[in-house]
Amino acid sequence: MKKILTVVFILAAFVSNTYSQTIVASYPFPNYSQYNSFWGITKIGDTLRIATDNNGSIYKVTTTGQITDSLTTPYNFNHGLVWDGSGYWIAQDFRTAGAKLFKVNTAGQSVDSIQLPALIGGASGGIGDIALDGDGIWFSVYSPDFTTYPFAYAYKINLTTRLITDTIPLRGRQVQGITVKGDTIIYVNDFFHTTPGPDPERIYAYSKSTGDTLFSFATPDADGDCSPAVFTGTDSISGL
Repeated sequence: MKKILTVVFILAAFVSNTYSQTIVASYPFPNYSQYNSFWGITKIGDTLRIATDNNGSIYKVTTTGQITDSLTTPYNFNHGLVWDGSGYWIAQDFRTAGAKLFKVNTAGQSVDSIQLPALIGGASGGIGDIALDGDGIWFSVYSPDFTTYPFAYAYKINLTTRLITDTIPLRGRQVQGITVKGDTIIYVNDFFHTTPGPDPERIYAYSKSTGDTLFSFATPDADGDCSPAVFTGTDSISGL
């Protein structure tokens, strides 16, 4: 993963014939190992929670980019973060036998976990990100991935029954960010693969009702130093 000094969390995509995009907010953070590994993002009220994939801490960040508090968790990873109203669900990055989701309370104590099942292609080994959607959580899988379309998949798991209730095909092999806005699932691919062909950093919008991609566009990153892994949780795309 690229070192990250800036978290871009809001992108306005004005849907028209050209699908023009504009970055409307970005926040610089000091060059520090924990901040350089920011990954999971969620929002509670008017405040962000941003977690690091370095030591698993969750930081409270204002919408002006000021860190005001932090929470220690029992984990040294965070590959996705959501708030379900009573605690935080955290995604494990990679586990050969299948990654897990863990829930911690507001004191940082572990209170629940879900073993993600083997799905298309085998064990759900690598998780790119998670997104809350009603009674379940969507998770994007970057391992296993495939060299022909569908290049990977995202799945929704019910938090009560622990059963998979929905699946969508992905147009990127290494989807590292996913979020939900109404009927639309928005996800972003990272440039981890160059063979058998380029696997570009690109943002996609997928309609759950029609089962098809609505549109896509290249990630806007003017200085080339931002990983799309941080495009999660609080993303806002207008015009959908």
